Amino acid sequence: MPENAVKIQDAEGHNLSINSLGQISTSTAPEGSVMYGYGVFDAPGVVAANNFLSLFNPVGSGKLLTVYRLTVYPFAGGATTATASLQATRITAASAGSLIAANTVSKFSTMAANPVAEVRTTNPTVTTVGNPITVVPPAITAAAAGISAAVQVQPPSGAAFVCQPGEGVVARTPSGNVNQLWSIFVTWGESPL
Repeated sequence: MPENAVKIQDAEGHNLSINSLGQISTSTAPEGSVMYGYGVFDAPGVVAANNFLSLFNPVGSGKLLTVYRLTVYPFAGGATTATASLQATRITAASAGSLIAANTVSKFSTMAANPVAEVRTTNPTVTTVGNPITVVPPAITAAAAGISAAVQVQPPSGAAFVCQPGEGVVARTPSGNVNQLWSIFVTWGESPL
């Protein structure tokens, strides 16, 4: 939200803002948000701990990242009884793994600039903070293959999951099985601080 905007907030944290042009906004998206998304698809599980995807707002970015949705499709390509859930956890650092080129991240508008967020896959090194924000159970099947229901995780209505510069989120499993497969897609917005 621009510095000269007026913001009114109720006791539950719901916002109503009036910008410098006199326009009223009741959106949970900060003014000037640009939307992006990225995902990994059909990623096999790993017996040891594994970080499938991280989203990180670099220090000094000048942007606020707002995570709007995490969509997870767990399924199995073979028999598996591993029970560790996929966890989404806040992070304060991300490195290594595969850094995704900003120009390959999905933009909700083709006119949008490339994102400032750093997206990493293939087991990036992260520093987690606190308990998981949410968990998604894995596919468990004694048969040759199976699928679990898709899970969409969204912040509560009227709220948003925000990552300041130097913060982010990771989708990870503490353990697993190579027969478990995960498709994970994250949707976020970037707005001026």
